[in-house]
Amino acid sequence: LLGFTPILDSAFTGLLETDLDAKVVAARKALETNDVVWLHAKGSDIAAHDCRPEAKRDYLERLDAALASFVGADLVIGVAADHTTDSNTGCHTSDPVPVLLHHVGGRRDDATSFGERACMRGGLGRLRSSEFLRVLLSAAGWLPPAPRPPVEDASSDEVQPDEARTREDPSPDRA
Repeated sequence: LLGFTPILDSAFTGLLETDLDAKVVAARKALETNDVVWLHAKGSDIAAHDCRPEAKRDYLERLDAALASFVGADLVIGVAADHTTDSNTGCHTSDPVPVLLHHVGGRRDDATSFGERACMRGGLGRLRSSEFLRVLLSAAGWLPPAPRPPVEDASSDEVQPDEARTREDPSPDRA
């Protein structure tokens, strides 16, 4: 539909053991001839479905380290997930998904980490997935600037039902 060409390699399994460093190298190479590259990393979801929060944490730390080579590059980088999965139950949840948008000249906020709590208070506020995509494409110069949706007051005591677990202090072993 969108004309993406998959980059296939036996080391790209979609599991916890996938070679994240090789995926990043392949993504960098693909950026030489493509305007958009989608790097899919599913291991954290696999670990959460298996109720293995430590494995999910370790995978995300490996992913973070692998993606570090993109910092400072003249790229528009979006990091998101399609859903949340609770590592304690192994079930999908309706919790908001943390997102990150980075590009040269982009607006900075006060977030110093990437996770549910930090992103709730980040500069993007709470966006629908279509709004995030519009902001991403606007940052790349492919769409006019996206209208900014109203930002929810993160300090407010009013909590929407699907935010309840995220706004409250989750159990320490929740990853």
